[in-house]
Amino acid sequence: MERLRDKVAVVTGAGGGIGRAIALRLAAEGARIAALDLQAEALAETVARISEQGGEALLQVVDLTQAELVQQAVAHLLATWGRIDVVFNGAGASGRQHGDGPVDQCSETGWQWTLDVNLTSVFLVCKYTVPALLQTRGAMVNLSSVLGIVGGD
Repeated sequence: MERLRDKVAVVTGAGGGIGRAIALRLAAEGARIAALDLQAEALAETVARISEQGGEALLQVVDLTQAELVQQAVAHLLATWGRIDVVFNGAGASGRQHGDGPVDQCSETGWQWTLDVNLTSVFLVCKYTVPALLQTRGAMVNLSSVLGIVGGD
């Protein structure tokens, strides 16, 4: 199955979980994968698995909450492969270890960290990939957690 041959897919959160599964599936469909994550070791494992299945991946360890770093990662991708056809924003995290929690217990630091990881990163990836995505008439998927709707303990 090579439905995505000659296509380029950006996958954030590609180091594990749903992001890794998406990266592997898109690669199995023939896409070249720009695998983005902050966790270098986990990301290297994803890229190795893509290579083992005969796919091509560009490993990019990047803090997606930093505009300049996201812009540089996208510029590097475009310089390498010249296009973006798919964007999958799968990066996200729980802020519990940073002080996120119920409003009366949440620290400002935890609040900001959670917003940066789960919202700002999506905004920045969209901001810097949409111009190239529009040229290819590609597609974007922004994943969120059910906890964003219902909350949690």
